[in-house]
Amino acid sequence: MMNRVRPIAALFPRYGLVVSWLLSVVWMAFDYWHDPGNISQHGHNSPGVFEFTIKLGLIELCILYFILNPWVKKWKMERILLAIVLSWGWTVLLMLGLMHAGGIFIIHWLWLLAVDLGLFISLLVIGATKNH
Repeated sequence: MMNRVRPIAALFPRYGLVVSWLLSVVWMAFDYWHDPGNISQHGHNSPGVFEFTIKLGLIELCILYFILNPWVKKWKMERILLAIVLSWGWTVLLMLGLMHAGGIFIIHWLWLLAVDLGLFISLLVIGATKNH
């Protein structure tokens, strides 16, 4: 049992961001299906927001993978700290647009918040393992 868990845990740093992003895209597509953005009102999806958010998410993923470089066997705390600083700053900036946003933008922001939380947890785990 332990032999199977170890390879799965090794795949998480490499593919966890992509899998979480794909799950959020499915959730955004479901929201888009119910509110396709035909009208521009508060609390509804704006026209074109689904395509914009997909492109924005791909750019964010590329930047995070460039900073974190998860294919290197040993993670560095400096990379994670840089990713946290940039990601938290971007999340707070996007939070300013949530007041009148539709569901797609809110889902994207929740994905960013989950990424920030995951980065913080990974920083704690790496910090705890370096001290022992």
